[in-house]
Amino acid sequence: MLSSCKALENLLLWNIFIAGHLRISSPTLRRVGFSVCAGHKELVIEDVPRLERLLLPSRGRGGGTIQFIRAPKLEMLGPLSAGVAVFQGTMPISLTNLMHTVKALALTSGPQLNVVLDILKCFPYLERLYAVLQKNSKMDVKDVSLYGPLDSVECLGTHLKEMVILNYEGREQDVGFAKFFVLNAVVLKKIKFGVPKNNNSDWVAIQLDLLQVENRASQDAQFDFKCGLDDVINYPCIHDLSLTDPFDCLFSE
Repeated sequence: MLSSCKALENLLLWNIFIAGHLRISSPTLRRVGFSVCAGHKELVIEDVPRLERLLLPSRGRGGGTIQFIRAPKLEMLGPLSAGVAVFQGTMPISLTNLMHTVKALALTSGPQLNVVLDILKCFPYLERLYAVLQKNSKMDVKDVSLYGPLDSVECLGTHLKEMVILNYEGREQDVGFAKFFVLNAVVLKKIKFGVPKNNNSDWVAIQLDLLQVENRASQDAQFDFKCGLDDVINYPCIHDLSLTDPFDCLFSE
């Protein structure tokens, strides 16, 4: 059906109940928003040569597989969770099967630094990272010290300029997660933290000290703590062509 739509550029699939897999092919689609209710196991982007954005507002909450067979212009992807397997062609993404075109990526995380870094290794030209820290989860903060300055995460040394970290509460694991990027993202320009509403300037000052911002890898990096910023998804923006970066709208106040 989609292959016969010669002018369709935006597709929003909402509250889909399917079993097995869903395959999408279209010569014209540029933006796809996909929200699944139940039963989804695999999403296959079969042949979508103009696809720029694949937004998955409910995908961070479950597992499954996303396979890209042909999407040579894909620049924005997510939110993804560690439980989602991403394939490029017939092979999972890896250090030998990188996704070179993606520049903006959204993830939901533990915060599990090792898992996130393993994912980032597969996106060497990533410029913007959105990390939604899952509440009531723990991370072994020793993970932070296990990594060298870059440890094969190419985007940290060359391209990553902006980060948004949501659900940042100043817990030990939150600080450890964020601090790694403060100390290792060489070209970083800004980190925006979404924090609880009841925090004041004194709390922010403590966080900046814990994050060791004076030792930041990028002296140009700025840090912005936004009260009330949460992982509430603003769905209408998924198909708003006027937005330069829809993730800025997806995770909004």
